[in-house]
Amino acid sequence: MLELKQGTQLADRYTLVRRLGGDRKTQVWLARDRLTKASVALKISSGDPEDAARLHAEWQASIRLMHAHIVRVFEFHTEPDAAFFSQQFIDGPTLGALAGLGVAEVLGPVGLLVNALDYVHGKGLVHRDIKASNVLIDGNGAPYLSDFGISCAVGASGSGASLIAQSPQSLRGEPASTADDIFALGSLIFELLSGRPPWSGPDIAQEIENGTALPLRAADGAAIPDAVVRLVAQMLDRDASKRPTANGVAEQLRAAGYEPHTAIVRGAAPTKLDDELPESVASIRPVSRPKSETAQVAVPASSGLRPRTVGIALAVLVVVLIGVIFVLPNRVPKTAQPANDSSELAIDSPESEPPVVAVDGDDGDRAKVYVDPEVRRRVKGAVDAPTRKLDDDEDITFSENSADYSGLDDEARARFSAESTLGELLSALEILEGRGIARWAVKEHRAARDLYAAGDKAYLEKDFRYAEELYLGALTALEPLYERIEPTFQKTYADAVAAFDAGDRLLALNLFELAVAITPSHEGALAGYQRTRNLEAVLRLVDQGLEYEEDLEVEAALSSFEQALELDPEWQPARDGVLRVKTTRTKMEFDTRMTEGFDAIAVGDFLAARAAFRVAEQLIPGSSEPADG
Repeated sequence: MLELKQGTQLADRYTLVRRLGGDRKTQVWLARDRLTKASVALKISSGDPEDAARLHAEWQASIRLMHAHIVRVFEFHTEPDAAFFSQQFIDGPTLGALAGLGVAEVLGPVGLLVNALDYVHGKGLVHRDIKASNVLIDGNGAPYLSDFGISCAVGASGSGASLIAQSPQSLRGEPASTADDIFALGSLIFELLSGRPPWSGPDIAQEIENGTALPLRAADGAAIPDAVVRLVAQMLDRDASKRPTANGVAEQLRAAGYEPHTAIVRGAAPTKLDDELPESVASIRPVSRPKSETAQVAVPASSGLRPRTVGIALAVLVVVLIGVIFVLPNRVPKTAQPANDSSELAIDSPESEPPVVAVDGDDGDRAKVYVDPEVRRRVKGAVDAPTRKLDDDEDITFSENSADYSGLDDEARARFSAESTLGELLSALEILEGRGIARWAVKEHRAARDLYAAGDKAYLEKDFRYAEELYLGALTALEPLYERIEPTFQKTYADAVAAFDAGDRLLALNLFELAVAITPSHEGALAGYQRTRNLEAVLRLVDQGLEYEEDLEVEAALSSFEQALELDPEWQPARDGVLRVKTTRTKMEFDTRMTEGFDAIAVGDFLAARAAFRVAEQLIPGSSEPADG
């Protein structure tokens, strides 16, 4: 595996800052992205094909997960000695920082985690490693589910889960089930509330499979509501069929009075990165950094808007107004159809599914927009704590907890909800446009962009609810594209290689360009694109070399073939030309020496003849002619 240290540069783009964690197979590093100027986390494995394939499978499972409380995954890269992918960097403690706090302080953030897990299960995936260290909390108290390294599809077999995240069924090797995650989540909630795991015996695996969980009591001795005790007991039931679903857990938490909300993390300042870090693959002198205080988590008990919240909100409003005045007019296509032209804005939907936004009342100019129910459930399930990125710093997040949100009137709620959905849409567009959808999913991309523009128009008109419907419609257009990225790339790449081999340079160039647009870090696509760009020059040099070769201008021919190989070392006609010309040159030199030898014999200069024949023998060692001479 590549030696990793502070300052090491990967993919000519990422500079390692410090190690964040890892295991026997992978390392996780904080890095600075040269292109985006952002801080990212890199999950890195060795260049071993099996390790790289395992990491690529994790990336494939993660790239299609778009949820406000799941760590976002970006690009996959391969290098000779390492494979890695970049992901969102969450600068904060793990969920374990909540251990021992009050019930409400624990269950609010857990509710957001449950929403994320419900979304994962809706995708047909089982996380299989739900534990505190795999849930990260950012500086605003928002939890993020991470590490899908051992996740698998429902019904598949899996291995490698931490013991604390195992269920009785997974310990017996049964196919993966969403109930396994619920069991692990029950264990996690138990430990956060009580400060200890639910199992006390020396053989934890035996206790999980056949034992009974300890009574649930708060770490400080305070009473835990019966509804919570019953819920945790259901989640830890040895019978998988008796455990609730993730959605059922969320409903029971709400029914018990625990709405999802973020925690406020105080005392943990975001990591400050030096503007420049040394970049090398050799030893790096350590860079000193200030130590940050230990993070403490607390949830405010007061209601209403805090001064800090008002200040952040005003900052957000300034950013929005700047965007409205200077940016938005340029984003709305001049050729866009009026809002009442539903044929331009509507996304094709199954005939059995009625449009979510219908013409109603006196508002007859609304376009009909289809919203996938799963998209609506995922996004709307995350707006209890609205979040958005500030345009001038992608590491700053605006977040409202439930107390703040409750102080808003209906219009402000609708606005926050629309902005939260817009944040999801902008994130999806950023990822997918970075994978070239404007070229291979033209219809869907255009539909999403048109709906996005129409949503912005509705937002400016303060029709926030309709704006959110349009943003949801845009997300519906984009959602299926995550599944199409990899197969589209593989087909495009294969077609590009075939076109190149067939000599169709223009087609190959277009296809390789598209392949690079879809997966910019793929070495084969990048090499193919470069080869195709050079192909015209390579062919011209080879033709020139053939002409020189025919005229026996061997040095000129050799130079032409070698120049072609400098542009494309794999071009076989140029390789053959070099070999052929060198053979011809050797034969010509051999014939010259043999002629010199015979001429020397003719005049009786036997010493000169012997020297000439010896040179000829060295040129073609297997020839019998020098000996005959």
